[in-house]
Amino acid sequence: MSEHVDRLTLEAYAEELVPAAQRQAVEAHIAECQVCRARLASARQMSALLRRLPREAPAPYLATRLNAAIAAGRAPAGWAAERSLSLDESDATGQRMTCS
Repeated sequence: MSEHVDRLTLEAYAEELVPAAQRQAVEAHIAECQVCRARLASARQMSALLRRLPREAPAPYLATRLNAAIAAGRAPAGWAAERSLSLDESDATGQRMTCS
């Protein structure tokens, strides 16, 4: 693989949320790519920091809003559409990144 692993995949990998086949592809890539290893370390550090934050109770209207959106078959207004994880995506700027 000559392109960097995208941010979402690295974050999911750090959280152990990628399927086995994709995990193997990420592991093979990060074994060879120092840039992606550094980005993975950063994602793991961010996850650890976020886990230390106090948990907040959700707003009382949240369940009602989510249930209405589910019943309507759509995401609630203002929410990003679900995105599948891929090793072959562009970075946040839309630029393809390649390993050197």
